[in-house]
Amino acid sequence: MRLKALVLTLVVLALGTGSAWADIQVHVMNCTQGSIKAQSFDAKDSVKEVAASSKTIGAGQSATLKCAGEGKGFCQMIIVVLSPPAGTCDNTDFSSGVGGSVQFNLDSGKWAVMTGYERHKEANHNDIYICKPVVSENQDSSTCP
Repeated sequence: MRLKALVLTLVVLALGTGSAWADIQVHVMNCTQGSIKAQSFDAKDSVKEVAASSKTIGAGQSATLKCAGEGKGFCQMIIVVLSPPAGTCDNTDFSSGVGGSVQFNLDSGKWAVMTGYERHKEANHNDIYICKPVVSENQDSSTCP
């Protein structure tokens, strides 16, 4: 009987701490006049195809995303430019409906703050440019510069 009680106690403890161990939240703020798409992926995802969480974030807005931290304490992030302000990234190819992107790891409870855009020439193309987001990672707060 004692063994049964001990096993049951261990199972309850494991279930109770498992969700706290796995699920984490991260925050993204868009300090630009354009819109972006933020995607979070589980810490151990080797292929980023299906996001754990995804939000479109407009100018001056913020969002909270989640992922399974899987004992690592971070989410893998991708931020994609959807529509930069006019004149920011002229001659940029947006034919696919999205611009450039940036990937990074964002620690649990921290903020990623998008502060602007960078125009980059696409590799092996003389006339195609991409518009990459400039992001300040792992901030303690959501203050725009």
